[in-house]
Amino acid sequence: MHSARVRSRRKRGGNYAVLLAFAFTAVLAFAALMIDINYIRMSALQAQNAADAAAHAATITLRGGGSESEAQSIGEAVVNLNTIAGTSVHSTSNTTFAFGGWDYDTRSFDPTASYTNAVQVTVRRRGGTNDGPLDLLVSPIFGMNSVNLAAVAISALRTREIMVVQDVTGSFSRDIDKARIGNLALLDYMYANQFPGDRVGMICFTGDTHYDANNDGVDDFESPWVPLTYVDTDYSSIYSVWSTLDWCDKDRTPDGTENGNDHMLDCRAGYDGTNQAAGLEDAVDHFLANGDPNALHFILLISDGLYSCWPNNNPNCDLGQRHDDAILMADYAEANDISVYSVSLNKSYSASQTAFLESLVRGYGSFYEANTGNELAAILDEIAEDIPIALVD
Repeated sequence: MHSARVRSRRKRGGNYAVLLAFAFTAVLAFAALMIDINYIRMSALQAQNAADAAAHAATITLRGGGSESEAQSIGEAVVNLNTIAGTSVHSTSNTTFAFGGWDYDTRSFDPTASYTNAVQVTVRRRGGTNDGPLDLLVSPIFGMNSVNLAAVAISALRTREIMVVQDVTGSFSRDIDKARIGNLALLDYMYANQFPGDRVGMICFTGDTHYDANNDGVDDFESPWVPLTYVDTDYSSIYSVWSTLDWCDKDRTPDGTENGNDHMLDCRAGYDGTNQAAGLEDAVDHFLANGDPNALHFILLISDGLYSCWPNNNPNCDLGQRHDDAILMADYAEANDISVYSVSLNKSYSASQTAFLESLVRGYGSFYEANTGNELAAILDEIAEDIPIALVD
């Protein structure tokens, strides 16, 4: 009896050994699978990073006026800086570039489009190329040696829509010629580096943006001064109007006496002082009513001072309210995906002016400050170059 029990136990022990062998094989296979899945995932992310970076670099080159061949050369150089699984990417054999049009409505890329506003970059690891497919780490023991990888990125230049919000108060009178030159430099840059659908406009402000020259309750000067207008087809007409930019002499001394010094559109009425909030609000409202929802929207605020009141003509004006309203309007812009650039002409330097105008920057915008009016043209040209691009897929 004792001997039979021992044999029975030995038989059961053999069964356990077989089960354990199967279990160990399954665990090993699962571990190998997880190791290589993570390895493939890491390598795919590296390939995607290379494609994204190359597409972005190529599109930046296009934005700067470069040709497609120049854009591809820059993109290939960026690809060559990347590695996949420790191996450098060879742009000549593993990367392809295609230039064409990106349709924001259908979210589709067309390499045969009549215009070029986008580049598609594909980065691969595959058989028949310099680097070959991605060799796996553990899976070869189960008969799977390698996999092919492909990562695609599309970078597109979004249509630009810019509303210039220009201070035309009396304090700007000595530098309004410089502001005019700067605004025309911005327009020239956009025309020279245009893409279908680019538009610009301008709003002018003092203590308000709507002017009633005769004080008859009817606006003689509506805001915006120039609505959003296509740069490619209407450049000459925009240039013609912007060339007349002048400061707003309200044609009266503080007591209302006429002095015969008419300047920009006889805009003597409309609340006095300086009210950046009024310009910002009109710009946002104009974008909401007339802007292309697929475009990048920017407000370019140009001012030479703090918010201010002229109590003799507007006794109800409140400085604190004008400050708060400006902040509120900048937030209003950001809430509607409108970025705000702020340019401060600060000739005698006021730290309060710097802090206030810088506080109005939103989104992709930046703050710039000029010590003289002569710096405005270079600043506005730099802003035109600074407008970002979009990696869309």
